[in-house]
Amino acid sequence: MREYACCFKLSGIDRIRLSETLCESQVNSLSDALFTLLVVSHELAHYLNFHNSHIDTESKESVAIESRYDNLGSQVLLTLITFGKRTSQLLRKIYPSLTQSSVSEALGEAIGKIYRTIYLQNKSKKYPSPEYRLMSTMAGCLSFFYKLHKGLPEKWIMWFLATLLKRSDVSFSLISNKTYTEAEDIINRINEIHRNLQEEHLLMNVGMKPLYGYFLVSNFQQSQEEQLRHRNKLEKMVGSFELFKDVE
Repeated sequence: MREYACCFKLSGIDRIRLSETLCESQVNSLSDALFTLLVVSHELAHYLNFHNSHIDTESKESVAIESRYDNLGSQVLLTLITFGKRTSQLLRKIYPSLTQSSVSEALGEAIGKIYRTIYLQNKSKKYPSPEYRLMSTMAGCLSFFYKLHKGLPEKWIMWFLATLLKRSDVSFSLISNKTYTEAEDIINRINEIHRNLQEEHLLMNVGMKPLYGYFLVSNFQQSQEEQLRHRNKLEKMVGSFELFKDVE
């Protein structure tokens, strides 16, 4: 396969296909494991949001969709690490002491690897620029923590993003003004496409464990008041949760 993985429809059923390259790759470190999970989580994001129910009418729609799933894929990954018992058990076989620091550092390395081996190598116009994909992936990680905790201290946000950037070994100077200009059109198209998808698949949570839905389901049809009520409900539910305790 040209791609590491893909989500496609066969005989009316959505399926995820992994390449031989990905399946045969050796996992020798925590960052290797998170790299593989990032690739798989990106395809799970396509599956969860019924991407195959949408038919692109122009390349910009595909660009928006891929950007959405770089972002949501990060949230899928961190949801699995936090709540997925089998996922955390697998990771502990590779790295027994999972802490916020160790996971954040390895995640930065995994994002750097995915940037160099996948984002930079993909020349298709159906994808955002490599720099935008990098930003979208990192933003997705931060989005998960916003949903998990009621508030995020500025000091912690700066530590987390600095860790991702430092460990990714990617210069932030690569992020140009063009990347920020690209964002507005992509975000508008993401909302437009998914409002239409949500008319057919209202909850967008088929096959998802109920707990995960609080972190991965997005409602593109909610009013601001409905979004606020959902946010308050989420905050009450996760008020007693703690991910890791080694970083204040």
